[in-house]
Amino acid sequence: MDASDELVGVSFFCPLPLPKVADVKINWEKLLKQKPTVVFMLSSQKTENGIKILEKLKIKYGIYSFDSLRSIPFCVMDMAKIIGKGELGKKFFNDFMLSIKNLPKVKEKKAVYVLWWEPLIVSTSSSFICETMSLMGFDIYPKDENIDFKKYNLENLLKLKPDIIFYSEDAGPIPKVIKNNFQIYPLPSSINRPNLSFIKYFYNFKNESIFN
Repeated sequence: MDASDELVGVSFFCPLPLPKVADVKINWEKLLKQKPTVVFMLSSQKTENGIKILEKLKIKYGIYSFDSLRSIPFCVMDMAKIIGKGELGKKFFNDFMLSIKNLPKVKEKKAVYVLWWEPLIVSTSSSFICETMSLMGFDIYPKDENIDFKKYNLENLLKLKPDIIFYSEDAGPIPKVIKNNFQIYPLPSSINRPNLSFIKYFYNFKNESIFN
């Protein structure tokens, strides 16, 4: 939305070199020190007291839940409207939906996406990343409709025998047993954040022989 120069604070999960004002929860003292005029938060970060603070100070806010792939453009469009960039929000929406429609297709393969190796954390079939992979033809495991990622057992992963294991590049050292027994493929950690560019990365798959 061409508004990065207007940001005054971010979460600990964001790579931008700005004051970190939240992780799982919002640090309201740090946040208010940045004197924001708008606050965007996840629904999991919302608290009754926090909303009262924002409303008392007349600070605009938006509350979002990226609970599915298609929720992303709707959330972004609302954010754009709040900061007065509604037309850019509509463009993002259209570009995003077109990107989903034109995703490259692969032959069905059983796949797992590892976010972290030790402890073993995997992304489930309900996450927006794995939902994208499913649209491309991958059979994603583990299948879970309640959470986006979960701790997993290495023994269970070996028994599952996936055709391919995707892993985040910042997931740490890869276990030797995985390297020796499975086809593995790195993904940039930037795709773990819900933006338009994460979908565009998957367009590279059509040029990779291992997916065809």
